[in-house]
Amino acid sequence: MFSSRVRLLSDYARQYQNKANQLSAETGFWPALLSLFKDQSRKNEIFGYTGGNISEETLLSMGFAPFCEIDRRRIYFHRNSHELQVAISLDDRLWDLTDWGAGKDFVVRFVAECYFMVTRDDFRIDDEEKLVLQAVIGYIEPSVEEIEEARNLVYWTLVENVLEDEVVTDDESETMFMIRQALALNEKDVYEIHRLSLLSRYNELREAQKEEKEIDLASFERLKRMADRLGISVELFD
Repeated sequence: MFSSRVRLLSDYARQYQNKANQLSAETGFWPALLSLFKDQSRKNEIFGYTGGNISEETLLSMGFAPFCEIDRRRIYFHRNSHELQVAISLDDRLWDLTDWGAGKDFVVRFVAECYFMVTRDDFRIDDEEKLVLQAVIGYIEPSVEEIEEARNLVYWTLVENVLEDEVVTDDESETMFMIRQALALNEKDVYEIHRLSLLSRYNELREAQKEEKEIDLASFERLKRMADRLGISVELFD
């Protein structure tokens, strides 16, 4: 029996645990996914429901089937021969998935968001949460490239949040290290995410500088200190 925080909502959804059960218990979550989908190309075009805010009853009448619930967030799927449509609700209010894109863009965002939903309470995935998350991902059948990009998006989002206040604390550094381990990111990907995030902040400062009469030297100095904490050469900003 699944806990109240995460649960599958039908016998049909539980069928997709079979694929999840093929994964080695000793293998980390993301490496296991990459191994499972390594030879797979996604079969269906996937996109999110972008209609008006309707009731669950209306959504079901349109052919959507409830698949799982994560922390009061319900995920519904509607599949035909060549398309898979996704809807998500929180407390019976549908999410607007307009800006999630379609195809690869949507799959990457959807997988990352599902991971965020599962880990938002403690940054960890317990056995029950893992089965639900693996069942969802097994149902949409992403490509290995989409899994890799979703994993990178998870870490990119964390880095962006850390950089927001222009300070990288010891606690934040420790959290970032723990999540990098959980995501099984290699050093090359970590460096590139750090570099691109810092470069984006630098370009924002340069654009803001054009609107001001004085240069905000303090912000540039804080940026360089963050770069040092994240192992990025300050020469990037010269």
